[in-house]
Amino acid sequence: MGGVEELQRIQSEYDVQSKHVILDVAHFTNTVSKWIVENGWRGAWGDDKKGFIHTEQSGQRVIRVYSPVQYRDPHLGTSFASEGNEKARYVFWANDPIKDLLAVIRYNEPVIFHVHANVPPEYQRHMNAEMKTTKRSFQTNRVTYFWKRLRRENHLLDAECMNLLRALQLGFVPMPDEQPAATQRTLDLQTA
Repeated sequence: MGGVEELQRIQSEYDVQSKHVILDVAHFTNTVSKWIVENGWRGAWGDDKKGFIHTEQSGQRVIRVYSPVQYRDPHLGTSFASEGNEKARYVFWANDPIKDLLAVIRYNEPVIFHVHANVPPEYQRHMNAEMKTTKRSFQTNRVTYFWKRLRRENHLLDAECMNLLRALQLGFVPMPDEQPAATQRTLDLQTA
């Protein structure tokens, strides 16, 4: 797979606005952050949290499946790090809730998410690299659900999750029910 030049070529070929190009910031973080700054792109970083608190203009606090915008110096951890450096923009996304929503919309009627029948086998392997499964605690007899990784190659699944993240941010896909942060905290305490 190519580097930044290939991404720039694909962006130009499909006439994608820079703010809609999303890169995974979790790997090669400084290099990716540099590309984000240089090209006006955005970043996303998967996280195990179930949601992130957002404060609305009204002052109400809600939980969403992605964080407020974060900023990162592309030179963090090097001698070139500086408060004056332009920062890369990225958000964290909640792995399990986004994967749950992607799983739902893959089979939703009417179709929201469509994949052509002739996708390469590599894409199919990546999209099916994880499956939702259960785990039972023998002490409490409580069942929990989690995404089990079946193979390492799940990068295209992550890319589709980040596409869904951007569609959620732009309102193209309905946002999962948002709850006031205080209510969510109460629910978390009740289920803990």
